[in-house]
Amino acid sequence: MSVLLGLLSALCWGFHDLLVRLISQRFHILSTLCVVFAISCAGLAGKLVYSSLSFDIQLEVGILTSLSGALFAFSTYALYRAFEIGPIRRVAPIIGAYPVFSVFWAVFTGAQISLMQWIAVTAVLGGVAFVARNMGETEENPERFRQALLWSGVCCFGFAVSFAIGQKAILGGDIWVITFYARLSGFLSVLIIGVLSRRLHRVPLRLLPFLCLLAILDTGAFAFVTSAGHFSNPEYGTVASSISGIFAIILGWIFLKERLTPYQGIAVAAVFGGIAFLGL
Repeated sequence: MSVLLGLLSALCWGFHDLLVRLISQRFHILSTLCVVFAISCAGLAGKLVYSSLSFDIQLEVGILTSLSGALFAFSTYALYRAFEIGPIRRVAPIIGAYPVFSVFWAVFTGAQISLMQWIAVTAVLGGVAFVARNMGETEENPERFRQALLWSGVCCFGFAVSFAIGQKAILGGDIWVITFYARLSGFLSVLIIGVLSRRLHRVPLRLLPFLCLLAILDTGAFAFVTSAGHFSNPEYGTVASSISGIFAIILGWIFLKERLTPYQGIAVAAVFGGIAFLGL
């Protein structure tokens, strides 16, 4: 079940990252991100009220949730910056490598992972890296590439920590209540940064439908991968969610006309094979 939730998360984030790549080059990142989180909070609050769910939350769970949400918001900002600078084939594999931290953390905290499962995890991450690395070389500004590398690395590490904390917090409450407070924490974090830096700007109304779609995809993906905390081996859900980079690259190939070779197709098959094995 953890793997299935991770796959649903990956699908949502694949479409999300394609939209981010298109939007981040045209509009101010902090303003866009702030609106996306605000829409998420409003939608989740409405769901809780409609479902008659209590907003009450234990203090410890609230602290973990708030920390997870704040880290997720900063990581998402880093993701926006990475996609603003670099092409999908460059930044997606770095961002998608966050399960490395998650699996190592699971081992550190006592989880038992077999050799075959390590091989499956390696196939997933190696396949993501291979597809992205071989999308075709172009001349790039070295300084911009270093910036994209930095932001991608920050995003990768931040996502891993955020998901690990969120999967622990989910054991203490309803998934939608946890997600609401995580998004609220993220929204407040982005808002404070924007106000202090004086970098918030009005977002064009024509962009609102796309931001609503971003909010739905991002919130759904976060809820799916966090829900894996209810099941055994939640780190496999995190690994599965990492193939959002593969989905993003394939969507980039379809819509942005980026090249995908037969060897990359084999790598994609290896990724899905690794995911299938983890789900056994």
